[in-house]
Amino acid sequence: MVQSDRSLEVEISDLRRRVGTQRAVVRSGRVGELVVGSTHLPAEALVTLALELESIPAGIAVHGRLEADWVGACRRCLEEVTGRLDSTVDEVFAAGPDSEEHYGFQGDVLDLISLARDCVLLDLPTAPVCTSDCAGPEPDLFPVTVEDDSDVGSERPRDPRWDALDVLLEPPAAD
Repeated sequence: MVQSDRSLEVEISDLRRRVGTQRAVVRSGRVGELVVGSTHLPAEALVTLALELESIPAGIAVHGRLEADWVGACRRCLEEVTGRLDSTVDEVFAAGPDSEEHYGFQGDVLDLISLARDCVLLDLPTAPVCTSDCAGPEPDLFPVTVEDDSDVGSERPRDPRWDALDVLLEPPAAD
């Protein structure tokens, strides 16, 4: 668990006094490095949350947007690619730390770091591309070498483990 730098904390004592009270908040902070496949949110990246908080009987409802810049490798050409997350946030914070269905809070402070980390991890692209028409690596950068010219054009021997499947190629027997 990453310790919050308090920039992603929101004081909510005014919201807890009366159900139905709403307030808009914007917070930016760091959540630490997060990695999904070849894509990551750098440790120094800022995550920005623009949220509408609403007091409900079960706690605090949180609705809004999360934005963050990510870095990764193109799945086709392996060049660096960057992007921006723009995620929807729609969660509930329940009073007390032991809620299984909701984020928890104690006292009059919401710590949004767990929410931000979860949103980033769920929305980071797993296989980004630099452009939609990326053709992959330049062939000149990765030349193919052939060790033995005698094997070029010849068929490789068949793996005998496939022999058992040859019965599927035979026509069905006539009854």
